[in-house]
Amino acid sequence: MGQPTAPVPITDLAGNLFVHDTGNNAIRKVTPQGEVTTIVAPAGREATEVDLLIAAQRAPAALAGVDIPMNRNGWYHYPDYNNPDLYYPGFAAEFQLPPPTLAVDPAGNVFSGNDAAIYKTTSAGLVSHLAGTARAYGAVDGLGSAARFGYSLSLATDLSGQVYVADQVNGVIRKVGPAGEVVTVAGNGQGWSRDGDRATANFTSPAAIAATDSGRLLVADDTTVRHVAPDGSVVTIAGVSSSNAIGRTDGAGTVARFGDHLGCTLAPDGCLYVADARNHAIRKVTPAGVVSTFAGQPGVSGSTDGTGDAARFFGPRSIAADRHGNLYVTDGNNHTIRRITPAGVVTTLAGQPGIDGVTDGPAAAASFALPDEIAVDEAGNVFVQCWGSPGVLRLITPEGTVSTLHHGFMPPLTGDAAGNVYGVFGGTTIAKLHPDGSTTAVLDVSTTWPELRARGGEEGVSVGPFAVASNGDIYLTRPSGLLRRVSASGGVTTLAGKWWMADDSPWPTISPVDGLGETARFENPESIAVDSAGTVYLCDGSTIRKGLPASQVTITAQPQSQSATAGTSVQFSVTASGTPAPTYQWRRNGSPISGATAATFSIASVSAADAGDYTVVVTNDLGSATSSAAALTVSAASVTSTAPSTPSSGGGGGGALGLGFALAVLGLGATRWPMRPSLHAAPR
Repeated sequence: MGQPTAPVPITDLAGNLFVHDTGNNAIRKVTPQGEVTTIVAPAGREATEVDLLIAAQRAPAALAGVDIPMNRNGWYHYPDYNNPDLYYPGFAAEFQLPPPTLAVDPAGNVFSGNDAAIYKTTSAGLVSHLAGTARAYGAVDGLGSAARFGYSLSLATDLSGQVYVADQVNGVIRKVGPAGEVVTVAGNGQGWSRDGDRATANFTSPAAIAATDSGRLLVADDTTVRHVAPDGSVVTIAGVSSSNAIGRTDGAGTVARFGDHLGCTLAPDGCLYVADARNHAIRKVTPAGVVSTFAGQPGVSGSTDGTGDAARFFGPRSIAADRHGNLYVTDGNNHTIRRITPAGVVTTLAGQPGIDGVTDGPAAAASFALPDEIAVDEAGNVFVQCWGSPGVLRLITPEGTVSTLHHGFMPPLTGDAAGNVYGVFGGTTIAKLHPDGSTTAVLDVSTTWPELRARGGEEGVSVGPFAVASNGDIYLTRPSGLLRRVSASGGVTTLAGKWWMADDSPWPTISPVDGLGETARFENPESIAVDSAGTVYLCDGSTIRKGLPASQVTITAQPQSQSATAGTSVQFSVTASGTPAPTYQWRRNGSPISGATAATFSIASVSAADAGDYTVVVTNDLGSATSSAAALTVSAASVTSTAPSTPSSGGGGGGALGLGFALAVLGLGATRWPMRPSLHAAPR
């Protein structure tokens, strides 16, 4: 079954910390002063969470060595007909969520959850079944064995001995009475965290629970901590929920919201166009990050042709642009291919709404099965790959004829600025596609990205979204957790992210994190585009992210020497560039000036004491540059002024961490921050 993960540390009433030291098979005590002692080191058996609870005086000593039924640390039964006793790592372990915990009531009874069942162990060590049925999964309230739970459960008790259960799989909070009666007290199992009353509140993945002395509950849910009142109402008190990043709002930068399945393309007008599947719309993102709905009506599905918001889509998944600025969209759930002019006029190019199949022929009579990937070449040929007919590549000619080109083709599809179309064959070979069905191999990713094969498995032999720049460079992302560039000559450069197989970089990374080089993290990139300057755009989860090639600071305009009369104002300025954006520090005669950290430095009323040489040090993570000296000469005023010198500073820039490639959110600000709290009941 593998080595279980140790339970999280807990404290006693005196504030001492107790830790399960699995390497030494012991329970260790750490005092508030930092003194460490070994409390329990059992011989002939493994130290358990029960030992941890006993050491912290949260469970009776009589329970030492009692076999309490537990769903240990996220492992759950997976039905294998050849080996019915085989256990596999569950989602809780794979995603590194807090392990299921024991709960102890004031009378010393211990409650545990094991594979959809709740058990009670008395202070004397007598084990009895309380509610649910082992391996009979569901979400049913009821009495005793008639109730149903999910396989991953976390328990807590309050001061009255009431048992509460965070039912992670079902996304609800349950209560178990003394006779085994089970009721749902919060959440409706509809997914995506949402605050509200008992009937409307939702949980995404409630993985840990604690009960407060006042009868309220604290729940670790996805990336947040939620508060559950006795009446079942739920309020988020810490963290940002994944669901808060999902929406359909137009606006600039962090105001905008997208769905969570996005495809993107760069058009000749310099804008990024996004197929927003969840919202059934095509969104437009300007270079400044202003988001608007270009076609369709967010949240309203359909198959109607029309202009702008009069058109309707049903789950558009992929999008491509031709050299004239026309957009081509796979309208997945409609089983059609749509065309959008630069003026926003939407027409059905091929397929029949609501009819799936693989029929070739005239475009209006042809059929597609869940079309997903799309690309268009220089001549206007449109290539389509469908989920409903895997391994089959379809072609729509400019004359409107649909044919089947290739069997054995795998997604994704992409096109470059020259109108070439690329796909993937054999799992790792990127090849150029031709309208006659022939291919030309361009890159075997396994030769330049060997770690994809090193671990084996499906992740080891597949290529995720990629883009081809106008100079032939190929940009690749998922499934490695890295953003890499393979030059036309074969050189490989890691631009951002960290390999997800690394011990300290679990996958999937729950939150997209902005940063430079290795500090950046990706959630689940589903589409990628690159412009002629090497700027990369990623659809990552429900965010649009922009990666800029990192560059050292360069001073393009030096500060100039000035002469001033005492009592007048002066201003020095510098112009510099670099990615990440540089920071500034002005100096006088070599000494830093406090607060002078912008691209401009002003003195409101100079005096003779301000005379000297002024320089500015411009810095980013790749280095720094010092400007040439600008001399300030101060002459006496005709009327003596007693006004003090007042330095001030204008707007400046900010730095970023890491090296190599700078990533930032372009179209959406509510990213999913990496917060996964583990909760235990407060000391009593």
